[in-house]
Amino acid sequence: MKFLKWLMGILAGIIGIITILFGNRGNIQKKKEIKDQIKDLDKEIDNIKDENNAVKKSLENKKKALEEMEKQKTNFKPKNVGAKEADKYIRDLLKKRKK
Repeated sequence: MKFLKWLMGILAGIIGIITILFGNRGNIQKKKEIKDQIKDLDKEIDNIKDENNAVKKSLENKKKALEEMEKQKTNFKPKNVGAKEADKYIRDLLKKRKK
């Protein structure tokens, strides 16, 4: 009985050593895969941040353009055109449309 217990203990020790040596390879590969996935996700996050910054810059540029257009609207002064000149202009437009 003591011999059987001693033999079982040695077998358990040998199996433990074998699993330590060969069993961790799967865990190491899983860890590497997870690290690679994390790196890929970090790259995607950086790309999204860059896209967001580009969108913000374009919005700012559009706002500036709108402000400039509004300034031009307020500063616009129509020309003093007489009735004869306006009538002549309209007739010329109508002639061009008929052609």
